[in-house]
Amino acid sequence: MLSLTTACRWKNWPLENFLTLVDHFANVRFALTGFAHEVIAEEQETLREIRSRPNVVDYLDGLSVSDLIRLIASSAAVITNDAGAAHIANAFTKPGAVLFGPASPGAFACRDGLKTFHDSSCPLHPCVQWQCARPAHWCMRKIAAQDVIDYLTALPAFR
Repeated sequence: MLSLTTACRWKNWPLENFLTLVDHFANVRFALTGFAHEVIAEEQETLREIRSRPNVVDYLDGLSVSDLIRLIASSAAVITNDAGAAHIANAFTKPGAVLFGPASPGAFACRDGLKTFHDSSCPLHPCVQWQCARPAHWCMRKIAAQDVIDYLTALPAFR
């Protein structure tokens, strides 16, 4: 499962990275969750590309909280931004990845849960999440898709 969005733009991993995952693991079926209105205008075309891939089942804007919980419970793995889906996945001890940027994973991540990927190189980290004072150095952009791919490759769901 891929949880693509959060209400805070600065907590969202760039969609081009999610597209890289979907294309790299072409034999893995991905369920998309999140809300299309949370995708910024500059990423709408990338969202269309993700949604068009044959290995993607699109649940954007279509799940209740109960449906999301059931989907996570039945998923082989979860990749998500720092959002509620990560907490649900951790409750089910799902393998996968959680992507942290502005918030501190030390304060919010589950030590025994999803593998945490983050960048804290910004001198303002941790920062206010509803805006970014240094958008040219946006921390979520610094989390490399290849690092996440390398980790996921070792998981049974991605072999």
